[in-house]
Amino acid sequence: MQSYNLQELDAHKISAIQAVWIKELEANSDSLIQLSSSVFEIILSQKSYGVLTKRHNKDTYMAVVDSDTGKVDAIVCIIFSKLGSSSTCKIMDIYHAPHISNLEDEMYNKKYYEILLSVLANMLQINQTTKFGVTKIYARDDAAQKTIQAIDSDSNKSLLKDIGFEMNLLGRHWLEFKKI
Repeated sequence: MQSYNLQELDAHKISAIQAVWIKELEANSDSLIQLSSSVFEIILSQKSYGVLTKRHNKDTYMAVVDSDTGKVDAIVCIIFSKLGSSSTCKIMDIYHAPHISNLEDEMYNKKYYEILLSVLANMLQINQTTKFGVTKIYARDDAAQKTIQAIDSDSNKSLLKDIGFEMNLLGRHWLEFKKI
């Protein structure tokens, strides 16, 4: 499985990623250019970046960086909240770089799964440091819903319990990991 790191963003990094992603887009993909531009504009205008654990109850966007190539393969939107000894990490959305989005279905699904699992592992590490921690993955579309269903069915639940988490599929849209 591919190894990824989560990196904090700032205005300069966001603009640099946007420039790279726009260059990667095909010349006839105007809709993708508009989508990429609007996502980046929203992140910048709302200043939705910085230290995740210091941005309580706010969308925080982070770069998902391939540890081998140094390329940003995705940007993830996470909401972190903390109340006393309880913390919640919600993985809300993942925007894939054009070099990932343009992959054939089978390879795209594999990358989607790897990226999501890497983000999840980072969020579980954050919740390991609190007494009561919950990590939730939101599945907005069909691909995301299939991915969380696959994680739910393929995961070794006893291994998760060994590291201190219980996993529950909450309807079609949420997969929850609760610290036990």
